[in-house]
Amino acid sequence: MFKHKHRSSTEPEPQLLTSGQVLAALPDLTARRLQWWDERDIIRHDHMDGHRRIYDRAQLAEFALLLELSRRKMSIQKAKRLLRMIFIDLYRGWGFIVTDGRKLKICDTPDDVIDEAVKFQCGVHVIDLAGLKERVKL
Repeated sequence: MFKHKHRSSTEPEPQLLTSGQVLAALPDLTARRLQWWDERDIIRHDHMDGHRRIYDRAQLAEFALLLELSRRKMSIQKAKRLLRMIFIDLYRGWGFIVTDGRKLKICDTPDDVIDEAVKFQCGVHVIDLAGLKERVKL
């Protein structure tokens, strides 16, 4: 009789997300941490819908990177500085970030990571962007 319109799995994902949708995409992120980051301008929301903060889907990679750096005991001030230093497209989904908390290098292969880690001559953090992208539902 009447045909029901079914949602197609090929529909594009929404580009704007509420904080609840961000928390669903990043299970390790807590609502309080997201709010704290927003209050201190570590991250920025796109706009407000009533009292709800709205974020851009592209920001998920930044949030995931902040979470990863905090897991590695890097201070939020250093992590924020690193985010500002990154001039590559985080969303390409491959490569490595090598940092000692002050300097930052972007590497394309594991061999490059080893070479850069040796040059730092101190402890470094290495973040695999492909692994990060797998954990985030972009």
